Amino acid sequence: MLHLSRTSIAGMPLLPVAVCFSLGIILYAAGGNLWIAAATLAAGIILAFFNRYWCSLALCVLLGFCDAAISFPNGPAESLHGRKLVYSGTITRVSGDGGVQNLYVRIDSCGADTSGMAPLKRLTVNLILTSASPELSEGERIKFPAMFSPVRARRDLPDEIDPADFLYRKNIHETAFLSKDDLMSVNPPDGIKGYFQRRHDRITDLIYRSSLSSEAKELLAASLVGETADMSDDLRQSFSNAGIAHILAISGLHVGIIAFIVSLALWPMFITGFGRWRRIAVVLSLWIFALLTGMPPSVVRATIMASMVIIAGIIQRNSPPLNSLSLAAILILLFSPDSLFDIGFQLSFAAVLAILLFSNRLNPVSPRKRFLYNAFSLLTVSVSAMMGTGLISILYFHSFPVYFLLANILACLLLPLILSAGIIYLLAFAAGFSCTALSTAVNGMVGFVAKCSDLIVSLPGNSLDNIYFETWIIIPFIAVLVALKILLDKPAKKQICGTIAVVMVFIICIAMQHKPGNEARVYLVRSTYHTELAYTTGDSLILITTSPNEPADVGSRAEMRYRDYMGKRNIREIIVDTASRKSDRLMIIGNTSIGLISGKPTGLDHEKLNYAIVSRGFRGKIKDITDSHEPDSIIISYDIHPKRAAHYLEQCDSLGIPVIWARKTPWSFSYDSSLKPFVK
Repeated sequence: MLHLSRTSIAGMPLLPVAVCFSLGIILYAAGGNLWIAAATLAAGIILAFFNRYWCSLALCVLLGFCDAAISFPNGPAESLHGRKLVYSGTITRVSGDGGVQNLYVRIDSCGADTSGMAPLKRLTVNLILTSASPELSEGERIKFPAMFSPVRARRDLPDEIDPADFLYRKNIHETAFLSKDDLMSVNPPDGIKGYFQRRHDRITDLIYRSSLSSEAKELLAASLVGETADMSDDLRQSFSNAGIAHILAISGLHVGIIAFIVSLALWPMFITGFGRWRRIAVVLSLWIFALLTGMPPSVVRATIMASMVIIAGIIQRNSPPLNSLSLAAILILLFSPDSLFDIGFQLSFAAVLAILLFSNRLNPVSPRKRFLYNAFSLLTVSVSAMMGTGLISILYFHSFPVYFLLANILACLLLPLILSAGIIYLLAFAAGFSCTALSTAVNGMVGFVAKCSDLIVSLPGNSLDNIYFETWIIIPFIAVLVALKILLDKPAKKQICGTIAVVMVFIICIAMQHKPGNEARVYLVRSTYHTELAYTTGDSLILITTSPNEPADVGSRAEMRYRDYMGKRNIREIIVDTASRKSDRLMIIGNTSIGLISGKPTGLDHEKLNYAIVSRGFRGKIKDITDSHEPDSIIISYDIHPKRAAHYLEQCDSLGIPVIWARKTPWSFSYDSSLKPFVK
């Protein structure tokens, strides 16, 4: 229990400090200004006269606010829009598919030319390199000319997922396209970061040159150096659905295994009287591992905690795990406050915090029965971690793995063996030895985990899908966890009644969650290269498109963008109708007729249209449409070039016919749900 009434600053528990520091960051990110900072400072000064502890917490809020104000990237750089300048910066993230590289670059200088570069602070941008070469990597410095444009989200359907959302979360507001000829210079990272980046690349290359199976290579690359760029979607999805995706993302589990492997390898130092140096070597090994993986928050957190525990053992001092976890959070947020909004940071700290609070309390076996206690710990640790991360995962991924216990027990048992055998094999392979038996063992264990994961995923009811909660639901959920912690610490009638009451409130909050209805509406989807109409019928989403791509490709893209729209409305499938690229289409809903004019042989025998949608393929005049179909309104699709659209707007104005240009005004049409749309 944390005694918040204590006034002594010495020995102050760090969990409230970390929470208040995080609150300050949240206040700034939510749009806080100097008035909030001044109010927090005033509250701290007032509280100083009554209770130094609460004063310290108020000042921690202020410190978090100031840290975010100093460190957060700037907002939209409107002064750079429409100007072609030369920029220089460091790549912080690389992703790509299909010969295109998507880069996040932290810009530090810009100028009209290379000779007049001036410093530019706190600006991170998104660059789309339309080439697979040169293959860029994190940490490299690049110089390039570019004209930035603002990142804009474009939604046509409710709850549609837009790529701009991911950029906004990273405080990225500018984007630009580059060709490989635009890259004026590419320099590798220097200093200690560059050194470990080169070691990271060499280890990754060593793994993928080995004779291991593709699954083993992907798992070892992810677990040893945090390299997931080449991981197959099938393996990632299978592990995610089984509830063991955490073994593919380096976390405290991997740090603990590495510490155990190094400690075991250095056992001779202990028996020869160099136990203290052995512990120091383990700490150094963990920080080398953290540097090789790129210092993700989950690894930094685990490394700080492990280092504090080991160093406390060396100096014979007690290091409370909760204080170690809180200190790790404070240090990470002090240097990188935007990490607070990273899902990896949230899941990592929530999992460890829940394990520290609940794991031992949930274990029904006495620690004196070591074997049974450790066996049950596999269960209680997994359950505790899911208690901490379950709701966060649902808020982000909208699903919950039902059989996560089975998968996690298997993963926790085999992952140490896989990593140990994998490290020994890679060392032998680097030295030029062929360890066929060891390679076969690693392949077999990884294959067994993958097959078991697929089997668990194939079980009926393996996951609860399409779970949508509003973000505020996390507040009553935290109240449930606090009540449960109090009950486990002091089981009594009062605590039982309080816990039941809090759980009932949480259930009521879940029942109050708003679920949108499946509105009967036709949407004109704005796309640069084709025209698309979307509407729902029953549990299907129908797409009528002029796209030249295969229906499966169109459906795959739509499934990514409309995942939340479909999930919230229990829509189970997407049906793609590509006949529109061959001829004009007619949609009749009740007494309303909509024509999709694509410029192909018409086949529209309906003389009168309420709406005529002019798409990219049409090359005639608006008068041709009005003479044939007498539409009440003209809709100019988004995919028509702006210059041609301007001519159509002039023609509509001269004809006196109402017109909507989808580039400026999204268009949709609602209809009576009892009337099923008819498409010809």
